[in-house]
Amino acid sequence: MERAQSALGLAASPQQVGLMFASALAFEALSRPEVWGPFTPQWIRDKVATLSKRDKRDFEVAVASSVHATVACAVSLTVILRPDATIGIGDVAKLYGYSPRSQFAFGVSSGFFLWDLFTVVTDPEHFDLGFLVHAVVCLTVYVLGQYPVFHYYGPAFLLFELSTPLLNLRKALLALGQKGSPLFVRTERAFGVVFLVARILFGFPISYSFLRDVVLLLNSDRAHNRRALQYYFVADVLMCGLNAYWLSMMVRKRRRHGQDKGGKKPAAAAAVVGTGETPLEKKAD
Repeated sequence: MERAQSALGLAASPQQVGLMFASALAFEALSRPEVWGPFTPQWIRDKVATLSKRDKRDFEVAVASSVHATVACAVSLTVILRPDATIGIGDVAKLYGYSPRSQFAFGVSSGFFLWDLFTVVTDPEHFDLGFLVHAVVCLTVYVLGQYPVFHYYGPAFLLFELSTPLLNLRKALLALGQKGSPLFVRTERAFGVVFLVARILFGFPISYSFLRDVVLLLNSDRAHNRRALQYYFVADVLMCGLNAYWLSMMVRKRRRHGQDKGGKKPAAAAAVVGTGETPLEKKAD
């Protein structure tokens, strides 16, 4: 119990626990057609009603996922652009600094990933092991962040979600039979660009800085919980590897498309085009 408390800190407070569970319930509600249906054009509601059970569930999950990404990224951008004086990087005191905005974003995201975990566990035929691992890792990361710790880095990593609404829109357009439409093509390209910028060009440098500061804490006498910090280190390395893997899959798929059309696209161009090659995109296909 004492070890758990040393890792959780404020995450175990009634305020944060309440925020997490309230968020989980909110995302469950947002995934239901009865909630978002009245705000959706009739032709979309009619089309969704004709979808298979699997495609309909993907559509419902995409709605909740897009809301989370929008809220989390909006709050996180305010933290990154105008950080609290108490938080920062490269300084042990600021790594343990507190930001109300970061704490709110972490609580909401913990609720989302708790809902995500529940969704995956209760529908194992629809969601594979990769979804389960992703939900567990992300839930743990944002619960532990409420200690508080890494209140600057956490929002930076939440900005990886900038590509999620575009991915979900792509999935929705596929489900609605809009593959090949001008909107679908633009969405796919926009997804590729945002993925490259948010998860690679921004993500890799901030991840390097994060890993350096995790080591800084581990080598200091201020480490609040060594196992929690080691978990953060491993989780970040795995996420970098996963993003690099997804990007490589996009590039390879785009090169094959270029060759099929009688020409080759350079890797730089291929990297900014969504291709339907990541595991989540394959679900949509």
